[in-house]
Amino acid sequence: MMNQGYPAPPAAETATWGDPDCVVIDVGVDAGALVVSAEERFEGREVEISARGDPGWRAHAALRARRLARRTLVAACFASLPPGDYLIWPPATGSPVAVTVTAGEVASVALAPPPSDPTNTRRR
Repeated sequence: MMNQGYPAPPAAETATWGDPDCVVIDVGVDAGALVVSAEERFEGREVEISARGDPGWRAHAALRARRLARRTLVAACFASLPPGDYLIWPPATGSPVAVTVTAGEVASVALAPPPSDPTNTRRR
């Protein structure tokens, strides 16, 4: 099925419409979107975003396990944001992560725990 001249994404990375893992984004001339991925241990936590230069504005989204055909990804989605520079505030203590959202595009950023994070359970 074609949508406005663009082919559908590969079936291996899509969810079924109506599936709880499905996310609808709204990007275009005046908006972009942002996907923030994290380690499994952050599932159920919230991640916050603030506009760089305007720390008074914040939004938050839940980090949820999103089942794809071949894997599960823990991620939060900010479905429609004005273009600009943002700071992502990780759910654990740590420094914010800078990201730029561009109109008509979906930006992504992966959060990693700081090396001194005592809850870091990754095997080395």
